[in-house]
Amino acid sequence: MAYDADELQALYDLGYALYQAGALTDARFLWEGVSQIDPGAETAFRLLGLIARDEGRHEDAIALARAAFEREPTPAAALIRAEAWLATGRFGEALRDLERLALAPPVADGLTPLRDRAAALLARLRRPAQTRP
Repeated sequence: MAYDADELQALYDLGYALYQAGALTDARFLWEGVSQIDPGAETAFRLLGLIARDEGRHEDAIALARAAFEREPTPAAALIRAEAWLATGRFGEALRDLERLALAPPVADGLTPLRDRAAALLARLRRPAQTRP
């Protein structure tokens, strides 16, 4: 069965509503299905990476964010990947993603919160170890 752009967007929106409501299992199930329907799209893989990050499955989050980034290098995928790398102690990889994101020109609506988050994480990484919480 083929889905048009509006139907795919409705599936993404439903999954995001489930995610926002804390129904991670349901959102994951939906987005896994969408990733099969639309395997070339970045969005489903990025959103699955977001769930994996939130569930503490950091290696899965890295792999899913990488898959998303390979399809389309979005700032959101880079941030999810950087946060997962931080959680696994891979600071060099996280630093590279965060520096690129913090320095990215504001080209799209919604980028400012991602840049702000990246800049905050970058500042925390650059603090001497003894002053980190």
